[in-house]
Amino acid sequence: MTERANATERRVLTRPVDPLRLASAVSAVLATCGLALWVVGGARLCELAAGLAFNTCAVFGWWALCELYAQSARRAAWLSWSFYPLLVLFCLQIFAHAWFFDVAIERRLTLLDLRWSGLLHFFTVALPARGSLALVILFVAIAGGAVFLARWLGAVPARRALAVMAALAVAAAAFALRSPRVTSPLFDGAFELWQLASLPKVVVDPAAPAAELLGELDRSDSTRGVGPARYKKVIVLVMETMTARNFERERKALSPETFLRGGRAHVQDYARYFPNNQDSRTGMLDMLFSRLVPYEAYDDFGYTQYESLAGQPSLVDRMRELGYATAFAVSQTTLEQVVGDLGWSETLHLQTADIARAESKRQLCFTPDEYEQSCEDLVLLPAVLDFVGRHERAFVYQEFIWGHAAEYNEASGKSNAAYYSAYIDALLGELSARGLGDDTLIALTSDHGFRDKGQQADPEVYRVPLWFHASDLATRSAQGLFSHTDFGQLLFERLTPQARPAVDHRLVMIVGPTGQGNLFVVERGGGHVLLRNRAGLDLSIAQAGRLAHSPSQLLALFQAYRARFAARLEPAVAR
Repeated sequence: MTERANATERRVLTRPVDPLRLASAVSAVLATCGLALWVVGGARLCELAAGLAFNTCAVFGWWALCELYAQSARRAAWLSWSFYPLLVLFCLQIFAHAWFFDVAIERRLTLLDLRWSGLLHFFTVALPARGSLALVILFVAIAGGAVFLARWLGAVPARRALAVMAALAVAAAAFALRSPRVTSPLFDGAFELWQLASLPKVVVDPAAPAAELLGELDRSDSTRGVGPARYKKVIVLVMETMTARNFERERKALSPETFLRGGRAHVQDYARYFPNNQDSRTGMLDMLFSRLVPYEAYDDFGYTQYESLAGQPSLVDRMRELGYATAFAVSQTTLEQVVGDLGWSETLHLQTADIARAESKRQLCFTPDEYEQSCEDLVLLPAVLDFVGRHERAFVYQEFIWGHAAEYNEASGKSNAAYYSAYIDALLGELSARGLGDDTLIALTSDHGFRDKGQQADPEVYRVPLWFHASDLATRSAQGLFSHTDFGQLLFERLTPQARPAVDHRLVMIVGPTGQGNLFVVERGGGHVLLRNRAGLDLSIAQAGRLAHSPSQLLALFQAYRARFAARLEPAVAR
C-alpha cells in the first residue's frame, strides 16, 4: 500500500490540466477586467485595482482547487459540471458590480443578499437594454477567448500551470488585502461569511419591553389638534444622502453670500438628528407619518406592509386640516411609490415636454436607471413657485433629485450642498420678489445618511442635518436626540403656538439599507450598537459607548414594535 501511495503521489500534478478550463479562467479574468475598465473608466483605475486583483485571485484560486481535485479521473467528469456554473456566477457578480459601480461599492450586496425577486428586478427593471447587450457580449467574449486560448495553449503540465496561476493568485491576494478598500463583490462575500462565523449571536430578551419605550418609535399622535398656523407658505426640502458631517464640510466651501454659508441668521437647527430608515422611500414615510417604518424600503414583503400606510393619517392630512393646499414635488417623470399616493392636492413632476424644454436650455437631464428619467431640480422651480402663488396657504414637500445620481455632479462639477444652496437662493429670491418672504417657513433635511456597507457601525453615517428658516425665527441650535419621527412635531412647533414641544428621545432606531438586514440604535447617552440579521442569525456587529439597554433588549423592543405596527395596519393590508 505504501508503494502504491507513493507512486500515486509521484503522479500528482503530472497529468496535463484541462486546457479549456484553464483558458476559461484566464479569459474570464481578462474579459471582466476589460469590462470594468470600459464601464468605470481608466481614470478610476486606482479605485478599481484592488477589486480586480481580488477577482483574479478568486477565479484562479477556484480553478486551482478544481484542477487539484481533477487529478483523479473519477472526479474529472463531476468537475466539468461544477467548475463552469460557479465561474458564470463569479462573472455575473463582477458584471453587476462594474455596471452599477458607485451604487455597488456603497451597498456591497453579496450572494447572501440574493433573492429571486431581486434577481428578477435586476434583469427586468434595473438593467437597461444596453446593459443586457453588454452582458451577452461579455459571455460571448469569454467563450470565444476560451476556445482560442485553449487551442493556443494545448496540453499544459499541471505542475507548471498551477505554479504560474498560484503565483498570480497569491500576488493578487496580497495586493488586495493590503489595500484600504477592495471594490469586489467576491471579497465582500468572503467577508460576510467570515462575519457569520465569527460574530456573536444576540438572544432576544424574553421580558416584554416597557410601553414607554415603544412610544419612542411612534410619535404619530404628536401633531393632532393643532392650529392656527402662523406662516402661509411651508416648504420642506429633502436632500439626498446628505449626512450632517458632509453638509458642514461642503457648505464651508461655498461663497459667504449663499444661503447655506451666510444665511445662518434666522435658522434653528438640530445637532443630533437622525433618520429612521436608510432608504429614500421609507425615510420620507417616517417624516410624513411620524413613526418608524420597521421594514426595508425595497423588500417585497415590507412593501406590502408600508403600502397600507397610505390609508393612515399623515402630515399631509394635518396640513390640509389647517387649510393648506398640499403638493409633492420631484423633478422626474415618476413619483416615489406610497409617498406619491398620499392625499396630496397636487403632484408636481416632469412630463416629456418639460425634459425637452430643459435640454433645449442646456439644463441637466439624465436617465441613470430605466425607471428614473429626471432633470436637475431647478427645472421644477417654476412649477413650485406657481403652486405657492396660486394658493393662499400652500404646503410643498419636495424630494430633491440632485444627488440621486453622480452624473449631475460629474457634468456640473458642483457638490450637492452647492447645488442645494443655489436652489434655495433662487427660491428665496423669487419669494421675496413676490412679497412672500416673511410668510414662508422653510425646512431643510435629508432623507437618509450615507449607505456604504463598510461604515454602517459609525453613527456619523446616519446623522443628518435639519434646519428651519423663517425671517422671524431666532437663531438656535438644539442638542437633544431627535429623529424623522419628530419631524412633524418639530415643524408644528414653529407653525402654531398650540403645538406641544418635542421631547428628545432615549433612543433612536434606524432600519436598512435594503438588503443588509441592519438595525442601528443610538442612545441619548451616546452609546450605539449595530445589529445585523444574516442568514437568520441576529448578530451584534459593533458596539460603542455605554448602552443603557443591552442588544438583546433592543432587539426585543424592535420585534415588539414591528408586531404592533403590523397589527395596527392589518385591516388595511387585508383589503
